[in-house]
Amino acid sequence: MTEGTRAMRTQTGHHDAASGLPAVRRAARPRRGFTIVEILVVIVIILVIVGLTFVSINAAVGGGRLQAERTTVQGLALAVEQFTQQFGFPPPLVQDGIQGVGGAMTVPPVTIDRAGSVSQGFPLVVPPSNPQIRAAAVYNPAYLPNRRFLEGLPLGGGAPSLQQTIDRYQIGTPAWREANQRYSKYSLAYYLSGALPSAVDGIDGPGMVRPLGDGTFEGVTAVSNSALETDGRSTSRNRFDPFYESDRGSGRVVREYFDLNEYRENANDPTLTIGDPSAETDWRHAAIVDGNGKAYRYYRWEPLSETYGVQVTATCQLNIPYVLLDDDALERLITAGAGNAATIDVTGGNAELRGARWAIVGAGPDGLFGTEPFETLRANLDRPETGTTEADYRALAKQDNIVEVGR
Repeated sequence: MTEGTRAMRTQTGHHDAASGLPAVRRAARPRRGFTIVEILVVIVIILVIVGLTFVSINAAVGGGRLQAERTTVQGLALAVEQFTQQFGFPPPLVQDGIQGVGGAMTVPPVTIDRAGSVSQGFPLVVPPSNPQIRAAAVYNPAYLPNRRFLEGLPLGGGAPSLQQTIDRYQIGTPAWREANQRYSKYSLAYYLSGALPSAVDGIDGPGMVRPLGDGTFEGVTAVSNSALETDGRSTSRNRFDPFYESDRGSGRVVREYFDLNEYRENANDPTLTIGDPSAETDWRHAAIVDGNGKAYRYYRWEPLSETYGVQVTATCQLNIPYVLLDDDALERLITAGAGNAATIDVTGGNAELRGARWAIVGAGPDGLFGTEPFETLRANLDRPETGTTEADYRALAKQDNIVEVGR
């Protein structure tokens, strides 16, 4: 090997064993990492996926809860129908709150003196500690002043004109507020679940002796618990098991239910508070609540025609509570007046509602019925202050209500 060949090998490096040609060394490429932009894109994609997953989960949970509440309302409606078939009348409407002189709230109208004392057309309301208590205070359709209340009318006066009937649907007026109080939070627990004490319904625990249309129970009197044995069990053969039972989730019975917003609604005072905290105990009574802890409402009403012989020419004369009616139709009714009232169906074409006398209503996901004080709705609903009317807020609150009606 010559010096020139040796020098050439030295310069070119090793030979390829197979070809005999010198191997060429290639410089190794440096590893390329992710750029900041690429990392940010990946992060954004991950966040979008996580966000969509949470939305889907929340929608599924919300949908499941809403379906559970629909099922509960349907179950309560079925229980009311069974109660009505059994006794010949629907569950009595308990007096949840009465406005006294000047709008002041009376003591809780949950129980009455069976002696029959009457104050301003209503059974006298007495504190739960009164030993004479043996009945729930209800609106008895057989008693004319109570029936006028169920018809959405003031205690005095005769048959209203068509225009006066329309005026009761004018949002925010005193007549509108009075007509909206034809509901109870307690009736369902009292008369479907038997949640009253044995001194009232004759049964210690769930169930009851035969209820009567005036809110009393057969054989239970103010003088003695004649339907009871000394151990609190009914001796009457007319003992009835609960028409509705549930102890958890949507539809459970809460023994001491109280909601400040509903207390304020009954008094029409969004700032009302109970001066003595201990007095709140008097307002805590059994109710059936939804998954959010809001009591289901039981509405009852009567049409004008049966009391006054009024010929019904417009659906507004059926006296159906505002919470159940079509808001657009009500707005047209108020605008049109008596002259065109017959052409406006305030039920929105709902034939079942036109023939109904009672309803079960759940507040839905927003926890609002649409009858609360205006200030309460504004504080809880996300709507622009400008251009949003009281009617808009109430219609929005009603949108997710869950309703079942019956006769």
